[in-house]
Amino acid sequence: MSLSRPRRGFTLIELLVVIAIIAVLVGLLLPAVQKVREAAARTQCLNNLKQLSLGAHNYHDARGALPANRTADGNGVTWAVLILPYIEQDNVFRLFEQTGLRFRDAPAAAREAAIKTFFCPSRRTAPQIVPATEDRDGAVPPPAATRQSGTAADYATCVGDQHNSTGLGGMDASNGAFARGDVGLRVNLDGIKDGTSNTFFIGEKHVNRDRLLRDRSVSPVGGDGSVFNADGIRSYSRLAGGANWALARTTDDPSNEKFGSLHSGVVNFGMGDGSVRTFRTSVPNATLTALATRSGGEPNPSAD
Repeated sequence: MSLSRPRRGFTLIELLVVIAIIAVLVGLLLPAVQKVREAAARTQCLNNLKQLSLGAHNYHDARGALPANRTADGNGVTWAVLILPYIEQDNVFRLFEQTGLRFRDAPAAAREAAIKTFFCPSRRTAPQIVPATEDRDGAVPPPAATRQSGTAADYATCVGDQHNSTGLGGMDASNGAFARGDVGLRVNLDGIKDGTSNTFFIGEKHVNRDRLLRDRSVSPVGGDGSVFNADGIRSYSRLAGGANWALARTTDDPSNEKFGSLHSGVVNFGMGDGSVRTFRTSVPNATLTALATRSGGEPNPSAD
């Protein structure tokens, strides 16, 4: 009668070696997966900006001027509403149109529409709803009876370098491609004397990480109101260049008037000719000024 040999299992040392090998392989593969993921997110971001910039172009072709940055102070809408028919969102636009393009009178289906083109996947994806308590981006919210929720966004128009103003409050004097329509300052392509390929249209907006959809009952700071709401300038517009408006280099930069992104060291922009470009966050302010202004007469900028 033969005796069977006992089965030999893994020793503790062998098991630890196998685990260590697996951990090393995971450590090697994870950064590669993350890089592929981020590359795909950047590509999608660039595509979003192209669609938005072409939407502004198509609006221009139909109306003879670029969309107003906002239709009215207070209960108006922004460029993001006006280009909806030109980015295949005509149904949402009609809901706004039925209420006379008034943000707070529009139904939730319009104000809170989840449109993925407005979001960079490196930061977040639709839907992202700004609560009624964060109805605007100023330090003091409007009266409770007039507040409404609305969709956020990761993109903003460029209103210039605003060298004659300390901030976005001087928007009536915009020297960028987008200006207030309610005061007769809409821009057409002929007015972009620096050339459309050398002028920012729409870029990734920096929002301080502590201000993303922050409830005003927690902290009276703004910067991430609804992109559809004309009452919150810092929610849909940004400055570039000048003395103060470099590209944001960190997510905790306190200024919510700059362009910036969650991509590592770069920010994406849609240009006036419908192309898209990527700029390093270290790009000089003089270059940003040339790109942000529509008729400054600066030399053609080339620093990417």
